Amino acid sequence: MKNSSDIIFLYLLCSLVSAITLSIFCMISMGLAYFSLLGTVIYALIFFLFYLTVGSPIQFKLNKKPKKFNIIYLIIYGFGSAIVTAIITKFYGYENPFVSLNFYLIFILSAIIFWIFDSVFLQDKTS
Repeated sequence: MKNSSDIIFLYLLCSLVSAITLSIFCMISMGLAYFSLLGTVIYALIFFLFYLTVGSPIQFKLNKKPKKFNIIYLIIYGFGSAIVTAIITKFYGYENPFVSLNFYLIFILSAIIFWIFDSVFLQDKTS
């Protein structure tokens, strides 16, 4: 059994590693000409805050019945990611985020990345 400080560390680690991974994918998808360390750090910070405030509560709820690489968990993370990505996209002035390829790329990648690292770091039992 893990103590609470270990669990908190794992939630933070999962969010941080997911954010860094997603920011690298986003920078690469913009093209290598736009790739920069500063851009990666800025994106990672933004994604980390969203993973921490939106993803971690969902993750905490799902971790009550831990299952590694559970497809249902991926679908739940996907719904959460789609909602957050749509809100952010609307905030940046897009009329309809569902017509943007970047919307789908970010929401699908963010859900898959978070799901993988959640399964690796936090899910103790296998499904």
